[in-house]
Amino acid sequence: VERVDAYELMEMHEAAVTDYAAASKLEPLTPQLYKSRGNALLAMDRYEEAMVAYRHAMAISDMDDDLDAKEAYGRCLFELCEHEASERVLSEVIAFDRGRTVSLMYRGCARMELRGPDDPDAESDFVTAHALDPTLPTQMRQRAQRELRAGNAEQAAQTLSRCIRLDKNNPVVLFERARCWIRCLPPDVPRALADMSECARRLKAAQSGFGDNDALIGCLRGKADLLLERN
Repeated sequence: VERVDAYELMEMHEAAVTDYAAASKLEPLTPQLYKSRGNALLAMDRYEEAMVAYRHAMAISDMDDDLDAKEAYGRCLFELCEHEASERVLSEVIAFDRGRTVSLMYRGCARMELRGPDDPDAESDFVTAHALDPTLPTQMRQRAQRELRAGNAEQAAQTLSRCIRLDKNNPVVLFERARCWIRCLPPDVPRALADMSECARRLKAAQSGFGDNDALIGCLRGKADLLLERN
């Protein structure tokens, strides 16, 4: 499969938005067209515009078809730091379908933002989401890689922070987040050092030998480089 770079991907999303908008003018009562347009806008982090598209989809669809748009709408609210509204909307989605792992994950994130990292309800959402879909952490790591390639290191670090809440047993994610902190503008050296130190400590304690040595060496070397640069 030919690899598409970040700029080409952005152009593809932009073209999709234009095409879905044209199609929805011809078929204004087709909710899927608005949802697809919202998804393309969401992929470009254009949250306010995506919410307009999702509201259109919800207005013309029945409740059974409403959940995808409503879930995405709740995610947009979270990304816009409307955490209380996001929790409320995602709770409505989960009340209708308790197997919505994305809703559970983002509701957990919203609850954590509202009530702190030790909120038991947030932790319950993360545990449930991971149990329902063990691939969620991998999906989050892949998303972070895409964000990093697109030059959005801070967003990638935030994505990995959510990944860590989903799967606390993989210290390598700390190393990946440290690399994101370093590529922020300006570089967030204290956070990078903290992540590398914790990753190295946990890898040394585990001593699993299953490919972790590369991450351990990377942590130790990266930490040493950062400490030398600070001095």
